Amino acid sequence: WVPLLAKATLFRREELCGLDVDDVAVFEGIPFVLLEYNEHRPLKNQQSIRRIPLIGEITRLGFLRYCAAIKALGYRLLFPELKANSDRTPFGDVFHGDWIKVQDAVIPNAEAEKKSFHSFRKTSANELKYAAVASELRADILGHGGKNIT
Repeated sequence: WVPLLAKATLFRREELCGLDVDDVAVFEGIPFVLLEYNEHRPLKNQQSIRRIPLIGEITRLGFLRYCAAIKALGYRLLFPELKANSDRTPFGDVFHGDWIKVQDAVIPNAEAEKKSFHSFRKTSANELKYAAVASELRADILGHGGKNIT
């Protein structure tokens, strides 16, 4: 789910990997992910706190069913398999260990092509830009702060 969510939400790797089951909710029939500080991972800045709706493929593919199943099993973390033996190891680093194997198999020249997991975020941000979404709204979605970073 992490790569699909990265494309759909524009969240950073660590933001996604450290989600709790309670971070996914439904308001007035619209499912969303609420990203805020939690005990598992930091956020880059105050602007990183945001609520992003989950529509289209993510819901069609059963993400909400996955969330309900993980919660029913008693887990607090949305992706409990990403918890390392050491509390000091970030969840995103655990994910990266497995992700890089997939990336290298699919894109053997990834480093030379400047492709990384962050490419999901960058591609989606560019799609918003080319769709003429206002820079202020793009900044809100991306969790950017300051002037002109977006």
